[in-house]
Amino acid sequence: MGEIKVRLRHWDLLMAKELDMKLLMEELDGFAVPRFGKGKAFVSSYARVSNLVESLSTVDVGKLGRSDSCELEPPEHIDGISFMAMMELQSLIGDSSSFSFSEYVANYISICCFGKVYSKKKFNRDGKRFKRLVKRVLDMDGFEMVGLYNELSEKVLERSNYWDKAFFQVSHSDGDYIAAGGDRMKAFNVIETLKSLCADFNVSIEEAWQLPYSLSQVNSLSSATKADIERNLSEIKERKFRAQKKR
Repeated sequence: MGEIKVRLRHWDLLMAKELDMKLLMEELDGFAVPRFGKGKAFVSSYARVSNLVESLSTVDVGKLGRSDSCELEPPEHIDGISFMAMMELQSLIGDSSSFSFSEYVANYISICCFGKVYSKKKFNRDGKRFKRLVKRVLDMDGFEMVGLYNELSEKVLERSNYWDKAFFQVSHSDGDYIAAGGDRMKAFNVIETLKSLCADFNVSIEEAWQLPYSLSQVNSLSSATKADIERNLSEIKERKFRAQKKR
């Protein structure tokens, strides 16, 4: 048999608390363990898989990187993926415990790279194209896919911090507003963003979902900045009015 190839779908088996060597030999080495007798083939396959498992125990998964030979390319700009894709990515991150490691990584990569694989196709996590891509990713080189995931997640975190900082500078910090439950408006952010995109760019809701996430952020930031300026201007005028009354 040739060199053992670890696919992304194999990582769940390799990361299990109790390793199932019979299943690992079948999945990784293509060796069907016989019911009776073991023989040289069994010993050889067992040794090969055991050596692989031992070598993987020293691998720091978080430090794996993507090589130039990786089958998939990341998007040039991570927040250039569609608004819908980013909402699905955020949903996936928030619900990560519902997936196995391999499934989570495959879905994460597929959401981020969908536009690269299917250019000019509408993103739809429930669609056939997306599901095919997830299956394809699960069957790709495990080391490459984990490395790609590490790269993508780092970029997502970096851009998330960037936007959080940008919006924080124009956020509503009124204590009374917060005390009155203003934070509950966050639940309507997606709806409000879609309504704004439809109005500002004269597109339908379906088209708005497919616009780049960065565009939705810039548009929302512009509106938030305008509101912040108007609020500051109102406060300045109010102070001037009070000062004049005291004279």
